[in-house]
Amino acid sequence: MRFIKKICLLLAVILILPVCACKDTAVPVTFTSFNTQIIIAGQSKPITKKVENQIKDLFSSLENEFDLSLENSFTDKFNQANNGETIQVSNTALEILTAAKTVYEKSSGKFDPTVYPLVSLWKFAPYSYTPNFEPPSDAQIEQERQKVDFDLVTINAENNTIKKENEDVKLDLGGIVKGYAADKAAEILSQNGYNDGYVSVGGSSLYLLKVKELGVRHPRNVNDVIITVNCNDKTNLSVSTSGDYEKYHVSADGTRYCHIIDPITGFSANTGIASATLMGVEGVKGDALTTALCLCKYDKNNADNELIRFLTLIKSDYPDCMIFVVYNNGTDKLLITNKTQDVDFVLRDTDYKIVTI
Repeated sequence: MRFIKKICLLLAVILILPVCACKDTAVPVTFTSFNTQIIIAGQSKPITKKVENQIKDLFSSLENEFDLSLENSFTDKFNQANNGETIQVSNTALEILTAAKTVYEKSSGKFDPTVYPLVSLWKFAPYSYTPNFEPPSDAQIEQERQKVDFDLVTINAENNTIKKENEDVKLDLGGIVKGYAADKAAEILSQNGYNDGYVSVGGSSLYLLKVKELGVRHPRNVNDVIITVNCNDKTNLSVSTSGDYEKYHVSADGTRYCHIIDPITGFSANTGIASATLMGVEGVKGDALTTALCLCKYDKNNADNELIRFLTLIKSDYPDCMIFVVYNNGTDKLLITNKTQDVDFVLRDTDYKIVTI
């Protein structure tokens, strides 16, 4: 039991808290990549040095290719490219870009990896908590918003190339690469005989080989979990979470501006959706979909609202997925889900009401 408590302590500071299915005998491997903490755990047996190095090499390779701050990375080359320039891409980049394009289209542009100019304008690239934050002016937002349009990136899967149709367009794939990395790291574990454990990338991208329960962190009481999910009969499960509470600025009047920027309006997300979690969607798409969900509008008086339409589309694409959206607009506190209370999950905060879709 001593090690179980250590697992909980390590992961309580991030978004998602796995609890082991069996008595643990192995200490997790931790390291930093993409400016976030990576945790790799095989719960029945320790991670060998060989496997640790394979996973670290994976993350190093992905960071070198997609970190936009690294000179000559793929992302840097694209962002520096001229209007109409064609760039050769790796199979990995092609897979990630194709997944990004799919979610971009399904979300009607709510997820857009060319949002980087706006993210930079809002001082989230890089991010440092800012009190007395002065938000950008409407004119500044509109100027940068004109540079955001994933339709101006042409992907040619046959030739492994992408074409930049406007030199002002800039990519940032860092968020969805983390989900991709979690899934690929889990593949390495499975190939080396690990049947239980997990991979955590910053807590927002997670892959569960096998665990008993999963705690989703409370977006308003961040030392607590808002739900615990029953994972007893589930193995090899990818989990993605996005929320408005990890990175934010606070203005002098107390207004909080979260790091999720709407590529359509140019403003910080303010939909009332505090967090969105998907379980059972591959990491690269799950990360993108949860970001888009945080930008959807919800109206409890209108059953045909934007959030429910998008969730219905996700359910159609992933019939076995588990959906947990935490909504808090200051008046209504809701957990919107496709699962059953006390069977699939337990709601820990009774101030919230359950809305089943």
